[in-house]
Amino acid sequence: MNRLPILAVDVGYKKVKYVSHQHEGIFNAVIAPEKTVMSDTYSAVTKSTPIIVDGTAYWFGKDALYQPTAVTSAKNQRMTTELAKVLVAAAAWESSLEGDIFLSTGLPLDLFKDEQAITEKAWLGQQLTIEKGGTRRKIHIKAVELLPQGIAALLYALSLKTIAEKWPTSGLVTLIDLGERTTDVATVRADTLEPIRGLCFSIEVGVRDLKQQILRIAKQELPLIPEFMADDLLKTGTGIYRRQRYDFTQVRRDSIEQFAHQIVGELQTRFAASDSLIALALLAGGGAEVLGETISRIYDAEVIEEPTMANVLAYYQKAAAQKFFS
Repeated sequence: MNRLPILAVDVGYKKVKYVSHQHEGIFNAVIAPEKTVMSDTYSAVTKSTPIIVDGTAYWFGKDALYQPTAVTSAKNQRMTTELAKVLVAAAAWESSLEGDIFLSTGLPLDLFKDEQAITEKAWLGQQLTIEKGGTRRKIHIKAVELLPQGIAALLYALSLKTIAEKWPTSGLVTLIDLGERTTDVATVRADTLEPIRGLCFSIEVGVRDLKQQILRIAKQELPLIPEFMADDLLKTGTGIYRRQRYDFTQVRRDSIEQFAHQIVGELQTRFAASDSLIALALLAGGGAEVLGETISRIYDAEVIEEPTMANVLAYYQKAAAQKFFS
């Protein structure tokens, strides 16, 4: 008997992160029907080959990003089952997996208790046929494990030597997961890792809001700057559009400072009665790469290693510690 190959997937509102035995990576959490005609501006992307999941062809990741009918969970309140299925299939393809697999993934912390059982049941036994470029693979999800996001990232942080060496013996440890749509906070007892219910919560602001804030200000000067330039504005504040160079680095800097203070203000309000008990505060999520330095300066917290991949690496580590056989 052989151990089931593991596919760990973190399907976020903007990015999909995946880890398997041989592969790990990130791609945009976007799919679009293959038949959609792309604009001339992005005609180079049409040279790519669509992925076919259970007979339906899709562009995914960057190949779908500029499609008029692109679907992404960042535009919706919840991830749909169909979208999640296609994105997990794409992750399996990128990981070169086929046959029976062990899927390890997560749910938002505030939904975990109510939706763990029903979500595991929905995934267990799924059989997906995936084709690309004339090659066909079939996967069968033979085992499933779900972990709460945020708590998973904390477990990953504890596995890091740099964090383990400073992990307190008492008090509370909190992890602030700066995501695309929400900022999720997970707080546990340092000695037992028991979650503190009142200190595990979601703040309904995320990196998407910061990007939109920068874009709104930029549009006052360049009204025609398109929505998809928001990522570039957040990353560097500079770029070229229609042969016109723009520089919004100061807007970017001021917006990040303002947004970081907004997040910290919300944290201080939520932790008002427990702030003295926080022995260690950590930052993770894709937003930590943009906001981490600023938040760390105004709030006693530090960015963990590989903050964007923290949850999915925990999913993989947890699954690897178990024994499921084909």
